[in-house]
Amino acid sequence: MGKRSERKMRMTNEAEAAIQALQGASENAEEALWRAVVACQGMPFRTATGLPFTYCLKIGQNGQPNRELLIDRREKSKTLSWSSVCLAFRRAREIGYADRPKALGDIRGVSYVYPLMWRFGVLRVPEIVEKNMSLALDFGFFRDLKEAETMNQLMRTTPEEMGLHSRNILKLLERLLLPVVREGDMVADLCCGSGTAMEAAQSLGCRFVGVDKSPEAILTTASRLECSDLTIDCPCTMDETPLEGEYNGHGGMLLLTGFHAAHPSFPKTEQQLDTLESWSVGKITPEGLQVMQRFRRSRKQPELPWFCVLPEGCGDIAVSTVDAAGRKRVYRWKA
Repeated sequence: MGKRSERKMRMTNEAEAAIQALQGASENAEEALWRAVVACQGMPFRTATGLPFTYCLKIGQNGQPNRELLIDRREKSKTLSWSSVCLAFRRAREIGYADRPKALGDIRGVSYVYPLMWRFGVLRVPEIVEKNMSLALDFGFFRDLKEAETMNQLMRTTPEEMGLHSRNILKLLERLLLPVVREGDMVADLCCGSGTAMEAAQSLGCRFVGVDKSPEAILTTASRLECSDLTIDCPCTMDETPLEGEYNGHGGMLLLTGFHAAHPSFPKTEQQLDTLESWSVGKITPEGLQVMQRFRRSRKQPELPWFCVLPEGCGDIAVSTVDAAGRKRVYRWKA
């Protein structure tokens, strides 16, 4: 683990511990409040209307933080006094619920103290307000305010503006999945599009399954994923597209020599197998095709092999193909 990751984890643990101590404090509650404020400086918050901000403690001449908070709202910084925080804290513990910041009283900077009291667990708020203030998600979810604002902008951007292959969207989905999945969990995306959610799941060590009605989307997804055991399942196309090749059942050699799928989006090509995206070979059993070997194009391996060697005496085989338009075909070859 790098130094930055260690520091981030330490900050998160310190903040959680300080907040738990504050919630359980009966005596010296304001000292527990101060420890929570110190532990959570630099972390992202949102106001009741969803505006992002963070804060840090002002450093005195002795080099130690004094009890004054500097609120950072983009280019503008505001000062929040410790007395304002304490007034809001006492009021929050007294009433327990506030439907808006002003319900805590006429306190300077109450718009920024209000989300602190809610995040510290001493104040309940309406559900709509909680949603606005929850956009920053849990402590440690974003590294800093700049990243939180970047992610907020991404969430407001349409797919047409962003593009299907945006790396920023991948980063966003990784951040969204990180707090709720563990390695080995299953992530399902039932409208997977270009497969960004599954690529994010793979980067976090999760299993994944995706569904989409577009064959092109499925192939785009497959091209982004780096795994040897990826299975693509789609309905077979009933047409007369030929697959040419040679198979020697005794020696087990299978050689593909031609595949001539046509599609309006396919460019003219001189290579016989350019329209072939993936293929697999196996034996037909009562349960279906038992795949023995499979091959597909990927970023690391853009070219497909044209031949493979099967066990001797394999007998009749079947070859399953998926073309560049996502259409599946199965061919049965006799030994």
